[in-house]
Amino acid sequence: MLFEKKKEAALSGSNLFQSPPPAYEDGSTAGTSLANSAPSISPSSSTTPKPRKSLATFLRPFAKRIRAADTPQWAWSNVQCREWLAAVLVEYCNRDPVVARELAENMFADGGFGPRLYTTKLVTWEGYVGKRDAEGIHGLLLSLRKEKGAVPASVKIDTS
Repeated sequence: MLFEKKKEAALSGSNLFQSPPPAYEDGSTAGTSLANSAPSISPSSSTTPKPRKSLATFLRPFAKRIRAADTPQWAWSNVQCREWLAAVLVEYCNRDPVVARELAENMFADGGFGPRLYTTKLVTWEGYVGKRDAEGIHGLLLSLRKEKGAVPASVKIDTS
């Protein structure tokens, strides 16, 4: 009987789901089992909603990553400075990413933020990253200091 209804519905173009299944037409539950029935939710089995994540947490993967080609900003945080220095060490100095991150963390281990990048002397850079890389990074920072957001015009830095 069900097969005939499906065949008729297919030929007429009507929807099979407009009428209830044959087992429920007469009000009986014959032919149904507990496996086919929908689970019921009792008041005692209430689920607690999960805490919502903040918008900042949600957007973090989409946030702009700091790259070596970016101009270090005077107002950057310690973390942003470390990220930029690690990127420079990887991209321009051909350092291993793990080593670059360690060097950047060592450079900013005792604190510091944006101004520290621009005010660090060449000799200090050499102590952290070696002579060759220190000259490159120090020269890069000297060339970027007039860029927007780098060193404020009112600040004078001894570049020796």
